[in-house]
Amino acid sequence: GTITYFNGSDSPSASTTLTVTVNDGGNTGVDPGLTADGTSEEDSATQFINIVAIDDAPTISLISDQFILEDSSTGPLSFTVSDLDALPNGLQVTVMSSDNVLFPTSGLSLTDLNGGIWAVQVTPAADGFGGPATITLMVDDGVTAVTSEFEVTVSPVNDAPILAGGPFSIRENAAVGTVVGSMSVTDADSSDTHLFAISGGTGAGAFA
Repeated sequence: GTITYFNGSDSPSASTTLTVTVNDGGNTGVDPGLTADGTSEEDSATQFINIVAIDDAPTISLISDQFILEDSSTGPLSFTVSDLDALPNGLQVTVMSSDNVLFPTSGLSLTDLNGGIWAVQVTPAADGFGGPATITLMVDDGVTAVTSEFEVTVSPVNDAPILAGGPFSIRENAAVGTVVGSMSVTDADSSDTHLFAISGGTGAGAFA
């Protein structure tokens, strides 16, 4: 005969003992009367079965794709991890980016909120935009690692230019057209075209 295992639990007992009985149905010869059944004979045997545990892979929930503006962040995005074979605090959780220029390691943060609940926050590099970049979350129980991915796209915003220069001085009665000084501009948006104008100040009408 065959013994078949039927189990719907991921945490069964480590072992079990079965008693197997065989009965011949009393179909051959005269019954010697060794059992209470007057027409058949039977025998029993005890079988010990050791149930060997296997590693159950951890699980990690999904995060939807994110769309943010330059110089902002996703804010905390929550997700959960679990494992049938381990407590939540026994799992290692990590995060990585497919674009380390747009999303350097310093811009990826994880927070353990306890009970298998985590939060990830993604911040792009200063003045960085582009994507989408793939953010990969990984949970590892020491035997099996499982990942979850989402994408982050960063849209550009207009950065204000920064003026530098001065202070300047000029002699009284200097010739018309005398250059007083030069000012420089820096702009994170390097493709911008800049227009200069004197917008105010005492005696502004004497300068251009």
